[in-house]
Amino acid sequence: MLRLLRPIVLLLLLAAAANAQTLSEINRLSGLDKSIDGLNASLETAIDQLPGPKPPRFVEAWKIASEDAFNTERILAAIEKNMDGALTSDQLAQLQQFFLSDLGRSITAAETASAVGKNDEIRAEGPKIFAEVASKDPERLALYKRMIDATDAYTFGEVISLNIGYGIIAGMSAAAKQPLTGEQIRELLRKSRDKRVQTIEQKINFSTAYTYRGVPVDQMRAYVEFLETPPASAYYDGMKAAIGDVLSEEARQFGDNLYKALGIRNI
Repeated sequence: MLRLLRPIVLLLLLAAAANAQTLSEINRLSGLDKSIDGLNASLETAIDQLPGPKPPRFVEAWKIASEDAFNTERILAAIEKNMDGALTSDQLAQLQQFFLSDLGRSITAAETASAVGKNDEIRAEGPKIFAEVASKDPERLALYKRMIDATDAYTFGEVISLNIGYGIIAGMSAAAKQPLTGEQIRELLRKSRDKRVQTIEQKINFSTAYTYRGVPVDQMRAYVEFLETPPASAYYDGMKAAIGDVLSEEARQFGDNLYKALGIRNI
């Protein structure tokens, strides 16, 4: 019996490996790796958001703790592990087909062009572009809303903000030589949620308007229709759950590394 089962087991293992390779390719074709690159860059510069003077020892500790924080390859590998089995072979094939299409490549190019190093431009230009769309282009505005809903972008934004915020609060408490526990940090984040969500939604609106400003409406419509298909919904639902788990661990590790670099007891 075992001999008869071996070919079946081998086929299942090969199928699982193929699925993992396809998901890895899709994550790169969709520009997920570029988006994660931006998380590390955001954390490195987050020290500038901390009020008051920064002692050289603290600046150096932040640099040390940031070096391996939100590592792109590690996060991608963890996401792929968390999403193992979340998508069928047929869903993976349809996703791959879209992201390899001319439309998929065009959309990804627009998205990755805004993923890293454009924060200042988005802050300066995004509000103006969004205001113009809101007042003059209701069709494009409606497509943006459908896209945000389809990808659950506001929730994604909050997950990222929570975890970057964890690092910033850990840094502030360390700078004040009053390190907080993980639960204390999470409680502070819970108390500030309403204001944070409002800010996140505003930033996503502005970033969306900036990112897709050059994409023709017919392409935007086709992209949104793709995002509303079952394979795309399954992909982004699985991604949301995986990213939440993975970034939570990354943020906790950053806080621990920062305390260690400062010589503070790991709590």
